[in-house]
Amino acid sequence: MNNKLINTLLPLNKEGKLDRRYEDNIKSILSELGSENVDVLSSFYENTTKLEKEAGNAGLQLALCILKHVEDLDKNHKFDSNDNYIGWKSKSIRKRLSESIQRLGFKPKNAHKIVKAAEFKHGLRISNRWLDSLGVSHLFELSRMNDQGVKYAIKQAFDPELPFTTGDYKEVSVRKLEETRRMFPYIEPPPIKPAQLTPAVDVEVVAEPTTSAEESLAPTQEKLIDQLIPIVQAMNLDEIYGDIELKAKLELVRDPLMTLAHMAIPSQPRPTYV
Repeated sequence: MNNKLINTLLPLNKEGKLDRRYEDNIKSILSELGSENVDVLSSFYENTTKLEKEAGNAGLQLALCILKHVEDLDKNHKFDSNDNYIGWKSKSIRKRLSESIQRLGFKPKNAHKIVKAAEFKHGLRISNRWLDSLGVSHLFELSRMNDQGVKYAIKQAFDPELPFTTGDYKEVSVRKLEETRRMFPYIEPPPIKPAQLTPAVDVEVVAEPTTSAEESLAPTQEKLIDQLIPIVQAMNLDEIYGDIELKAKLELVRDPLMTLAHMAIPSQPRPTYV
């Protein structure tokens, strides 16, 4: 029985490791599948895994090009030649980056690693020959460190005994960077809850009881926006993006959300023609 195929089909436990409790079930399923189909799937898995590994750097370069293009769109191309707003394009391309990488054939996990590696490299304020030489797995581990961890990793890689002409940085294994990452993990800031937010405007206190007619009035648009702001700020957009059911709910109000997003962007003065 092919152990690699068994491991690939095993469910993961809460810690993200292979759940060996199901090993007998997977073996039984593969036995029912038959040796011919098992051989085909094993070959498919091995070949795609090999191709993914070989194509990883090209995927990284593609993601970097996309991020650079998005940055250029944000800075220089928010309006088309007819002065129509197209600033939404950059956000849409950026949001679908991982999906685009997956559609090339990369597994979701590997596409995630490529995107995170590209975001880290694109956002670097410093550059040296060691960082420039790193592949996806190394950059992914660096992306999961805080600033102190990244500086520590660079310091550990530097070898003063190596001449600059041939390279003054030594090779560092991914496992070594994993150890550094555990020492200096990047911790996502906790989402802001509505109760923690300072109200955007002062709440008017009504001293006298309102009439039934006043109570039945619909809230003003200003009040609705004041209620919306802390709700949006409290949302974990990364979590929503990874949840198909939550995204499906948002699709019910896609058009008004898109319109609101466009309204939230500061208006730019139209060009004047002499």
